[in-house]
Amino acid sequence: SYMEIGPDGQMRNKTQWIEMLRNSRNRYDDIRLSDMNMRNEGDMAVITGIYNVKGQTADNRTMDEKIRFTRTLVKKDGYWQTIAAQLSPIPK
Repeated sequence: SYMEIGPDGQMRNKTQWIEMLRNSRNRYDDIRLSDMNMRNEGDMAVITGIYNVKGQTADNRTMDEKIRFTRTLVKKDGYWQTIAAQLSPIPK
């Protein structure tokens, strides 16, 4: 099952993550990926990179953030599935 540690340090399972996104009042105008790297070990892979996020927060502040991420995937029944993610804000 999926587990994420978000940029706020909170741990969330898949249901909690979907609910957080569903209830978010932030507006995301642009999300780009950069500095992507992947390491594959058989039926497991680790992907790292940076999310470059632009938009507006629920309280109308401009959002222009860089968030480093690590995603762990496993191959199950022929499909790659993310089982864990770690998101860390990059200080400006």
